[in-house]
Amino acid sequence: MRDMLAETETPQLAQTPNTGFMAATKLHELLGYALADFEYILTDQRYSIDHGAWHQSPDDDARCCVCMAGAVMARTYRVAHGDATIPDDLGIDAARRLYAIDLLRQGYISEALVEFTGADVAQSWQQWGLQQKWEHRLRDYEDEQQRYQARGLLRDLRGLQADLQKANI
Repeated sequence: MRDMLAETETPQLAQTPNTGFMAATKLHELLGYALADFEYILTDQRYSIDHGAWHQSPDDDARCCVCMAGAVMARTYRVAHGDATIPDDLGIDAARRLYAIDLLRQGYISEALVEFTGADVAQSWQQWGLQQKWEHRLRDYEDEQQRYQARGLLRDLRGLQADLQKANI
């Protein structure tokens, strides 16, 4: 598989939404589906990565700005290129999952669990067997919009996904 598509090529999105993301019952599963969508969107020249935007209307160069959760909006939830969309626009279940992804991207695992389960902190932690707040140190990619820098985020988050899987979360 090529690392990047040519500027003139636009990949075809899957015909059906990624039902795995919507059916995930563990954070590592949810993160895995989100990473696949994010990696796919990195190859689509119609999008630029901006972790300060969810799914934002095109900028001056006609590229739609998305964060990692915005990539899921585009690919899994089929939000049209150019539509300004936030997680709440997609319903409570989708919003909780997308907010959880954004929290995971920032390394806030405990908070992501709360968002994902919809329970309060104590119930979420008890459900998953956590004794204390769990944060994962990730480099800050907030302002790094270039695609090659997003590859570093992918690498970091794949490590987080493996840690979550080992913990059965």
